[in-house]
Amino acid sequence: MVKTDRGKDRCSQVNDTAKETGITAGKEGSVFTSAGTQHGGQEATILSFHITLLHQGMIVAGLPYSFEGQTRSDEITGCSPYGASTIAGSSGERVPTENELAGARFQGRYVATIAAKLVRQGPATEEGSRFKMRTRCEEDETRKETAS
Repeated sequence: MVKTDRGKDRCSQVNDTAKETGITAGKEGSVFTSAGTQHGGQEATILSFHITLLHQGMIVAGLPYSFEGQTRSDEITGCSPYGASTIAGSSGERVPTENELAGARFQGRYVATIAAKLVRQGPATEEGSRFKMRTRCEEDETRKETAS
């Protein structure tokens, strides 16, 4: 953490600014990480960071199971539905495997695809929000009107 002249760390300042301005609301967030060992907390790290993204009003995207590398059993590898990850080794001696790099690339493309769709839809507003939930009855009525 970098301390500033106001005594707050920079991360807190970013959080305060985001809350006050809403600049992150409706935007996409995604997380990837590395750890020293196979069970070194990759999933816990990603999940705990998701909380921060949700507090900022962000839409969270992970690494979907459509990335087939998640189901590999022929090697010890990072990556989970929560996000791409790698195992760095206790001294950083291990480099990411091809599968781990492929997971990170897949997640990047996935995030970019969702972000492009969000941009096309335009900003969220309280009235006419793109996030407005429709009831099943409203959907049924719309289908009936369209079919007529």
